Amino acid sequence: MTVLSPPRPTLIDRALRDAQRWCAGHTIDDRPALAHAVRVAVTIGEHLPNPAPDLIAAALLHDVPDFAPATPGIYQVLAAAYGPQVPRIIAALQAEHDALDKPDPPIRVDDLPVLLASAADKIVALTSLLQRAHASGNVTDFLRARPAATSLPRLPTGSPAQGASRNVGTPRRHPHPARTGHRRPPDHEYAMSEPGLDATLAHQIRRDLLTAAGQEQTGWQVIQHWELSRVERLFLADGSSVICKIATAPFTGEATLLRTLNERGAAVPTLHGYTLRPQTIGMLMNDLGDPIRAATTAEAAAAACWVHAVPTPTLPTFDQQTLASLPKQAIAALTALRLQERFLHTGHIEALLERLAAVADRWADGAERKPFGLCHGEFHPTSLHVSRTGCHLVDWAKAFTGPGLLDLATWFGTRTPTDSTQLTHLIGAYVATGGNAEAHAHRGGLPPAQWALGWHRMWAAWWFLTTAAAGHHQPHTDSHHSRVVHRQLKAAAQLLVAAASNVLGSHLNLR
Repeated sequence: MTVLSPPRPTLIDRALRDAQRWCAGHTIDDRPALAHAVRVAVTIGEHLPNPAPDLIAAALLHDVPDFAPATPGIYQVLAAAYGPQVPRIIAALQAEHDALDKPDPPIRVDDLPVLLASAADKIVALTSLLQRAHASGNVTDFLRARPAATSLPRLPTGSPAQGASRNVGTPRRHPHPARTGHRRPPDHEYAMSEPGLDATLAHQIRRDLLTAAGQEQTGWQVIQHWELSRVERLFLADGSSVICKIATAPFTGEATLLRTLNERGAAVPTLHGYTLRPQTIGMLMNDLGDPIRAATTAEAAAAACWVHAVPTPTLPTFDQQTLASLPKQAIAALTALRLQERFLHTGHIEALLERLAAVADRWADGAERKPFGLCHGEFHPTSLHVSRTGCHLVDWAKAFTGPGLLDLATWFGTRTPTDSTQLTHLIGAYVATGGNAEAHAHRGGLPPAQWALGWHRMWAAWWFLTTAAAGHHQPHTDSHHSRVVHRQLKAAAQLLVAAASNVLGSHLNLR
């Protein structure tokens, strides 16, 4: 969920539509200008709880004066549509942009809304700059070709700034995002090389963790590496080894849950230490060794039993109301992606989501029947680590509070066709091992395996769309993710929409 996820205030809705209209045909940092505006607004929401609608509207529209020079009295137009606060913030940002192109620019620090919008704008611009620098293959040459990027204004050391403004140093040019009137053409080679994890930041995090632990690294081995996280085995000077995991948002809450589970003696990795950076986490954990075999169904059932019995910590909750809202939230995320010129040819996905939204209220019934509580979120064979030290459940980054049946449905993955018979067998083993007997009960009028598989596929599609809309997946993954989302939604529709069709005596075409 982001500040742009529905339901959103009318003011933000209007700003999003106006931003789409005014940003059309323009680019910032070689990308559609609307994508930059959306990222600035979302960034504010990621760092500030419940931001004012005026602030988010101003963030969405802050570049409008650059794109509407022929509009007479643009600030009057904005004031008439949004009131005085939105154009005031935009005008202050424009004044700052102009000042940063001059010697000794004064930077205001006494206007909090302007400061927040300005900081978010710079976070987005500098993040894009660094991503493109790494993608170029030669960071040094990339930055040397852009002198403004290496001559940032430097704040003086000492106490925080006081007063209305402060001189920030010798003449330097601000690397404000370049704006042009042409859309960036597709460049798949560029997109494929864009990294998800910043290598320099990962090195700093690894170094800081080892320093805090009083350890010296002598070698390392990559265990897993993908767009949003990296897992390594670090070999230490004393002959031992530890696991280092570095992950970006939305996977930055794992350490808190691990610490809670450690305190309760759960069969999970021991957390030695962690460090949090904006949008990134680094953790050191004990090394469980290499797995010696795959986990069995009996071990899976036993692990699920203890997980679902843990007193529920504070985590995102997927109760009946939340489950029923997933299709509409996914539609909103798809809309937001299209505004960023992503997921453009996905009418088939939207059609499936609309069909699921039509039956979601009915089939979400029973979501809060036991077992309901802590769920692992990625409960599949690769997460149940069987080694010489025992059986441990790893990778808790997607944990939530919700129906335990969703965990059991996760065990068989999402790349193969759904199999209700397999899941029914696992549910039986789960109850036989000590799991709550209500796992056998129907929900929403559906057998438990069909209900769980349908909602798990819906949840998986929702996750991909909402995390992409929040900026956690790079655009070059969209083609692959759209195929994944379609596959999940088609399976969900076959299990849930087809069930509704049978109940209502109608026929629904699923494609």
